[in-house]
Amino acid sequence: MFNLLSEMPLVTIIRVAAVLLAITIHEYCHGLAADKLGDPTPRINDRLSLNPIKHLDPLGTLALFFLGIGWAKPVPIDPFNFQNKKRDMALVSLAGPLSNFISALIIAFLLKFFLPILGISAGINLLIRTLSYPFIAISIGLAVFNLIPIPPLDGAKILFAILPKQLAYEWEETIGRYGLLILMFLLFPLFGRQAIIMNFISPIISTILNLLL
Repeated sequence: MFNLLSEMPLVTIIRVAAVLLAITIHEYCHGLAADKLGDPTPRINDRLSLNPIKHLDPLGTLALFFLGIGWAKPVPIDPFNFQNKKRDMALVSLAGPLSNFISALIIAFLLKFFLPILGISAGINLLIRTLSYPFIAISIGLAVFNLIPIPPLDGAKILFAILPKQLAYEWEETIGRYGLLILMFLLFPLFGRQAIIMNFISPIISTILNLLL
């Protein structure tokens, strides 16, 4: 999505803040959805929190700085606490990306329809947009990336719930078994430029951002 180390210090600070906020919303909503569906595990593990520090994964944070794509520490979930394990796991998995889409949509809506009627100065207007645009872009990027149907990403759990039982089992035994290795390969920078996966998801992210902004 971007290389934080290549930016000016002020831009880096703004983007780091946006990343922390987007990741926190994402993981908190995973935990909140699980809690509402009957699983107290996130609350017991103190992950039902809006404190960004509780959600940071050291390796995922380093990947964000060096590769432009990162991830947070997964919220612990016990699917045996759900009434419908397959369905509820899909709902919990969907909650994270959906929260990023919704938060980006809300901010974009406020910028487009509410900000112009405030009558504020051009300088304040620019400042608000400068602070808001990175959050919108990162939220959309985080949502799209996590919807890739490769374990351990959210998209894999959602797809597993949608597929027929036999097909889901076969998928888990093939792609699922090597999901982490596949994902690591796709996160590898292509010719020293950007992660391979970005060549596939960048057009999707750009299209959504064009619609929003």
